Amino acid sequence: MSQYSQRALGSNNDGYWAGEWFPDGSWMPVGWNAYINAENRGAARFSSVNINQGTTISSAYLKLVGYQNDSDTVDVKIVGINEDDTADFGSDPSGRSQTSNYSTYTFNGVTQNQEYSINITSLVQEIINRGGWASGHHLGLQIRLNGSGGSQRVVHFFTEGSDSNKAPLLEINWSGVSPSASVSPSSSVSPSPSASVSPSASISPSSSPSPSPMPPAIAAVLKVGKSGVNVLTNSDPEKNKFDSEFGTLKYFDKQSLHLEIAAADGEIGCSGAVDHNKNYYPYVEVYVSVNGNDYEYCPFAGAGATVFYGATFSVKENQIVFYGFIDGMSENTWTFDFIVFIYNNDLQLN
Repeated sequence: MSQYSQRALGSNNDGYWAGEWFPDGSWMPVGWNAYINAENRGAARFSSVNINQGTTISSAYLKLVGYQNDSDTVDVKIVGINEDDTADFGSDPSGRSQTSNYSTYTFNGVTQNQEYSINITSLVQEIINRGGWASGHHLGLQIRLNGSGGSQRVVHFFTEGSDSNKAPLLEINWSGVSPSASVSPSSSVSPSPSASVSPSASISPSSSPSPSPMPPAIAAVLKVGKSGVNVLTNSDPEKNKFDSEFGTLKYFDKQSLHLEIAAADGEIGCSGAVDHNKNYYPYVEVYVSVNGNDYEYCPFAGAGATVFYGATFSVKENQIVFYGFIDGMSENTWTFDFIVFIYNNDLQLN
């Protein structure tokens, strides 16, 4: 049994839509959002799927980890992005062609840090069967609401921004040799007609019973494996301490922003932006303090006796835009203090 197992890691490989598209967020909310009167939907893109075109898939699973405790019941539909080599999710992928096959799943609430496994074998098989599919291509999935409307009912899952070890995971299993994999003619046991009389044939056995694995055919790649990992054969960047093939990050800047909502005046939201002028999407880490409380990883949501509140952000090519919101009964002035750490991200320097 062969297996591909990879999390949605790297810039623009995940995101969610909640009124607008948020790539590379810290969580993925899925369900019906009554505050925007529309669905929250998520997407995840998985890199370098090393399965040949037409391979028969034994099983495939999408595995999501609960970001926080949610009690809502949410029915979701998982669809594949019907592309030979799906492009990244720097923009909303919802309009792209979808597989005819899909999977449904009902979350009766979610528990923080608990893993949920969804069988998506049929839709993965549909993508692998595409005529233009090839080993090493990228595969994309969308997690959407299965139904419409209703009261607020959203569940949240981790993405790479919060904890890369809990980001969406794609696991695919298959048996036997992939149909497009070539078999070396030297594996034949039939004797060669001229082999027995050749005077140049070596009579000394090789000291090595099998050739050593060759390093990847990529120039100037530096890999440092974790303890016990063979970097010549490992294809999972999560098992490496460092892997230059997957890009690097370098600290660039730290900025802060103070926003307020005057609830007594009927305000329910606030927004503001800071400039980074990178001309591409940098990697950022954002923290927010609401009403002077401790800083929390953003996006963030909380609730009081009569009000629901939260904060999020959106990364643009030259700006980072921050949002704060409240919903409920309040006469106070709400403060949102954001801190953002900005990193150069060579995955976007193309």
